[in-house]
Amino acid sequence: MLHRVHRLRAPVALTAAFGLSMLLVVGAGAAVGRPNVQIAANQTDAYGEGQVIVFTYQQSFDCVDGPADDLDQNGIKSQQDPIEVNGPKCVAGRTSRLDPAGDASADTAPLFVIVPFFETNATVPAATNPDCQPGFGNIAALVTLRYLTIPCDSLGPTLQSLTAKLGLKRADGTGIVPDAFKVPTPGQPTKVAPVQCPEPGPPLTAFTGTFGTCTTHTNTVDLSRVVGSVLGLTGPVRLPTPNHSHIIEDNSYDLVWWKVIVELVVDPSVWPDANGDCPAHSGCLTSAQAMRSAQAAGKIFGGDIQTNFFLFFSADQFHSGH
Repeated sequence: MLHRVHRLRAPVALTAAFGLSMLLVVGAGAAVGRPNVQIAANQTDAYGEGQVIVFTYQQSFDCVDGPADDLDQNGIKSQQDPIEVNGPKCVAGRTSRLDPAGDASADTAPLFVIVPFFETNATVPAATNPDCQPGFGNIAALVTLRYLTIPCDSLGPTLQSLTAKLGLKRADGTGIVPDAFKVPTPGQPTKVAPVQCPEPGPPLTAFTGTFGTCTTHTNTVDLSRVVGSVLGLTGPVRLPTPNHSHIIEDNSYDLVWWKVIVELVVDPSVWPDANGDCPAHSGCLTSAQAMRSAQAAGKIFGGDIQTNFFLFFSADQFHSGH
């Protein structure tokens, strides 16, 4: 599916400026693995049409806050609330009328962000403040400013309370701690599910991201409209950005804004690894079609979650050349 001004483009080589030597990815519509190359610090892996592809980001994210919005939920519209515009207000469970280019967001190409909302290993704890510190800085200051309303030290108990109420439980009846909020363990999939964000580091990526971060992404997201009522909380529920991977509807696009749509994956059998394979070896979440099939089969919790969060990047296939 093509969207306004989002032009599908023929495979072209990534420039030598990134110091990459790409190998040919053959076949369309099926996962064929990932070339043994290291992508640059402003790039991430992604999936499209069953392939592992690469995104190149050219500027930072934007979370659109319209003049009539009240994203900090203090009862004052943004147009009259100077405090609201201090810091990003990235919100899941709502959309914005316009995208950062000023065009209707309904016409903006979708970026499906798949989140591992299952637990691979119950012995691995949730991230804590020391895990967040490298990417977030002063946690206490972020909490005071309400950029982060649930500090990382409180993630485990908060998440277990939530997942127990949602019916996502361990064998002992307690709620799970989703892999989305654990420190990634690249190369150790029996601990935490592999993800594209945070960046896993060498040999796949030039940069190793810390928990809650990814190149040009927001570090926090407000989930109050998704989980606030379940937790009995009012006001923003700002958590670190969860671990995630990316899916687009095709395998190459020009440099444009993309609208983030979140998918909470609850079945680990279809969760893809760095090569696009998954434990089930079929139905792996490497295409929009596979994602829709997983939704229909109940492998994704609740369906599409809209956001006001946009990213700016181009998408390319891996291939040979400079």
